[in-house]
This record gives sequence, structure tokens and C-alpha cells, in this order.
Amino acid sequence: MNELLIHIYDNSSVISIAKYIQSFIKENEKITIVCIGTDRIIPDSLGPMIGTMLSENILSNNIKIIGTLESPLHALNMKKRIKKEVDKDTLIIAIDANRGNRVGEIKIFNSSISPGKGFGKNLPEIGHISIIGTTWETREEIDIYDHKIRLGDIYKMAKTISSSLFLAINELRYNKSDRKDNESFSFLLD
Repeated sequence: MNELLIHIYDNSSVISIAKYIQSFIKENEKITIVCIGTDRIIPDSLGPMIGTMLSENILSNNIKIIGTLESPLHALNMKKRIKKEVDKDTLIIAIDANRGNRVGEIKIFNSSISPGKGFGKNLPEIGHISIIGTTWETREEIDIYDHKIRLGDIYKMAKTISSSLFLAINELRYNKSDRKDNESFSFLLD
């Protein structure tokens, strides 16, 4: 399993993540992006926040986004929605939040994830590529309702991941010969 671990405050995080993800995507491949989490718990809102950002910026028939702030994909509806909405013949990118060593760490790897595993949930594994964002630290108590994470940190992580995905997907569809070498999608980071 190949893996990339990077922090949101690393200056090259967007480009590094985009290049890593891009290495697994074929040109014009159909992609389903599954953003797991709920908007009711700040540390678990990473997935739906990313889903919302992507759905506002990626307009393509080849890209399907499941899980937004308006229509979250979470433990109570996940099995049913995955069965109904996920096309198994697409590249599936799964995104979820987790507990880890340091808030702001993003781990990307080329295998599936088991959402809710840390809380004893038995949910289906999903994803060909997985993106996990650490939204609260392991040493904190398990009570995710009484958390100390700032919404601003979640937002920064969501913006980093969504910008990376947007860049990775669009660079494959964008005629690189029509742009200067230093031109990119930097407007995403404003």
C-alpha cells in the first residue's frame, strides 16, 4: 500500500496531495468521491465540508460527489446510500475524519477505509483511494461532542483536500500546453 502523510500547514500540501492522487487517476476516468461524516459534530464534519466545496466547483459528468453538508453520508444512512448511489465501475475516492497523533495531518493511500471503525461501528469498507484527515488527537477523550477542535482547522483541512482533488482532476482534463509552466489553480487557496 502506497501512502502519503502530510500536514495542512506544509507549504506544498495542495500540490503534493494533487500529484499523489493524480498518479492513480486515468484521463477521463469516471470518479465517485464519497465524503463521509456528519455536520452535527465538528470533528466529523470534514467529509461533508469537502463534499460541499467540491460540488460547488467540480462540474463534470464524469465526477459524482456523495456526502455534503446538505445531504451528509454518515453511519445511519451509509449502507443504504452506498448501495443505491455508488457506481462500482468508477474510481472511488473515500474521504473521512479520524483520530490521530496531530490535528491537521492528512493521510492518503491506495486502498479502502473502514468508516467508524474507531467507534466500533460495522460499516462497509469503501474506496480505491482513501483520504483521512486527523481532526482530533488520540490522547483526547473519546467524547467527540466535548471536543476542543476549532472549526477553522477543519475548514483549512477541507479547503486543502478539496483544492488538491480539484487540481488533480482538472489538470488531467486541462490542456497543459495552453498554459505557462507556473500557472496553476492557485485561486482555490484564496
